[in-house]
Amino acid sequence: MTMASVLDEILIEDQKERYADLKLYKKNHDVLKGIFLREIPFPVLKRIAVILHGTMGEDEWMAFLSELGIKDHVFITWIKLKAKYSEEPPIYLALKGPLQHIKSFGEVIDILMAKERYDVLYDIKPFIEGLLEKSMDSDLKHLPVSGAIQPTAPPHHDTASQKAEVLFANSNDCSLERNKLQQSELIDPVYGKLIVKSIDDSNKMVKRKLISVLLLHSEVDYAVAKNLASLLSNEGIVVRMLSDLDYLILMNSVDTIHALLCAVDFVVPIVSESFLREIHPEGSMHMVV
Repeated sequence: MTMASVLDEILIEDQKERYADLKLYKKNHDVLKGIFLREIPFPVLKRIAVILHGTMGEDEWMAFLSELGIKDHVFITWIKLKAKYSEEPPIYLALKGPLQHIKSFGEVIDILMAKERYDVLYDIKPFIEGLLEKSMDSDLKHLPVSGAIQPTAPPHHDTASQKAEVLFANSNDCSLERNKLQQSELIDPVYGKLIVKSIDDSNKMVKRKLISVLLLHSEVDYAVAKNLASLLSNEGIVVRMLSDLDYLILMNSVDTIHALLCAVDFVVPIVSESFLREIHPEGSMHMVV
């Protein structure tokens, strides 16, 4: 067999795999369109972003986000700044942030198919197959992810910010209506986590209050804050990092900060030189004891 014949066979097999992938996605298009991004585990979203980011320039990933509906310069600025100090791919920040409640997983798949990103579709295929085997009411967070990058911190059992991000659900252009940004709509206090206990083969729902903490930190101290959040979460404490909602702060800092402070039991600042520079006017550092 000649080298040309071998290459032809490889190309044919590759085309067959791509056709099978497309057939899988097209056949289940309606199901995927019914699943919001908030239901997809972060490692899956990050895997998609990492692959795309490795082959895209700034203009390309900005165009990708534009197709997903992010065109507001405020959100683009937020994504660029956060990507710089968190070292996370910009597309990942968008998928796990502003787009969580307004875009479906199927819409992301549609764009990947239109751009012929078969590398991404092939990589997440094991997750898709597992997802389709589960009922829509199953816990999607436990599905396997082939080759996915795992987060450094454990999952946060956090409800404090869910209402804040739901505000984006009523806006197709990712903009926020300031007159609707009120404390009652923004964040509910972190109360009443439901914990399932199995007693005599029967489930009982036990309600209790969890301790919740808001971490204040500078951009430079993001990694330190993330490590602290991991340690606190391991102790059963609900942790919210201020940087997780900085896109809301850009839109309405007064109401957002007020609601955050009302929603947690304790505020823990990570005090450093960079933190003090951010909270004190220039030239007033000598006043800090």
